[in-house]
Amino acid sequence: MAYGEEAKIGQWSLDKLAFLERYLPAYLRATKSALHKYYIDGFAGRGEWVNKRTGQKVAGSAAIALQYAQQFTHLFFVEFDEERAEHLRELIRIHNASHKATVFVGDCNLLLSEVVKRIHPSAPSFVFLDPSSDWIVNSKSDNFFKGFLAILNRRHIA
Repeated sequence: MAYGEEAKIGQWSLDKLAFLERYLPAYLRATKSALHKYYIDGFAGRGEWVNKRTGQKVAGSAAIALQYAQQFTHLFFVEFDEERAEHLRELIRIHNASHKATVFVGDCNLLLSEVVKRIHPSAPSFVFLDPSSDWIVNSKSDNFFKGFLAILNRRHIA
């Protein structure tokens, strides 16, 4: 999810979160018979944001996913910034999902292949990859697409 200044997000990010809120329950209905299912958020952010127009608190992608934690085998959140990762850990504790969620701190480019190793190879997985523009501009790694392909292919790509 886009980082935004001072944890504030604009309409574009709010629209993406609204889409996630509508789509995730449909995904869970469609996969209800699967023995295992996973959620991966490659750019998890802090989990909660502030609408920069109204000043109201907004659930981020991680907070939305955690509402459905009991329906997933496991949730994986990747966040580059340690402070934001700590917000995620607190959000996970609030949702009583510590046993069902893992926060990886570091570059999503490098960590996606690690996440894929922890996923049952035939299990459906919901992957939310929404890099912010500052991440795209500052990223020096070309491994992002290798990590994404690893998810699609369900195996580690070296």
